Amino acid sequence: MFSWQETSGEVSAQVQTNGAVADGVIRVTFDPAKLTYTGCDFAGQYEAYVAMNAVNDTKAAEGEIQIAWVAPENDSLADVTAVLFQVNFTKAPGNEEAV
Repeated sequence: MFSWQETSGEVSAQVQTNGAVADGVIRVTFDPAKLTYTGCDFAGQYEAYVAMNAVNDTKAAEGEIQIAWVAPENDSLADVTAVLFQVNFTKAPGNEEAV
């Protein structure tokens, strides 16, 4: 599940889950004319369960990144939705559209 937040030209997309954390790969696409990728944070309630993560941002200028993570065991937080990681962007100059 994705959740978007926008403040002062900065945009973040939080990837949330209410299931078990396991190994995974996700491809994120966006319009590079409207957003510039600035980073990915694995900080949050699931951070302790993720042993390793990697971000392939070689195609970020084209509007695509791939994010992979490894969790040594399937762990979950009981009956809550929590942020697994957050992808960060800035709005392109002149882009006044809401995300």
